[in-house]
Amino acid sequence: MKKIEEFYSKSIKFNKPSGLLKGFYNNELDKKLPGKVAIDLGAGVGNDAAFLIKKGFKVTCVDKEKSSKEIITNRIVDKKNLSFIISDFENVKLHKADLIYSCFSLQFCNPEKIDNIMNEINTNIVKDGFFVR
Repeated sequence: MKKIEEFYSKSIKFNKPSGLLKGFYNNELDKKLPGKVAIDLGAGVGNDAAFLIKKGFKVTCVDKEKSSKEIITNRIVDKKNLSFIISDFENVKLHKADLIYSCFSLQFCNPEKIDNIMNEINTNIVKDGFFVR
């Protein structure tokens, strides 16, 4: 538990979206999306979710840590465009989304069950949507 608290503390201080997500926007790939619904897998402290909400997305944060929801709820003002799923990746049930985003989180999935999350992603990414990892 101490390691995740240290990671969260550093992430809050960083307070920026990941380079991966910024690269997605720098290439203007967001303009090719059919809609503005996103899922942030491994949401952590919500830096990427906050960025997406500011860009007009409705974001579902997925994280197995209950403290993630509390931290993100306290940090993001626009809660009407924010929802949560508290679950590990092996058992998560997603919804349809235009963008499913995962930065440095899928490697924590049990390798024997990675097919479960990949099937959820493939089932729920809309036609012409993006999976960014």
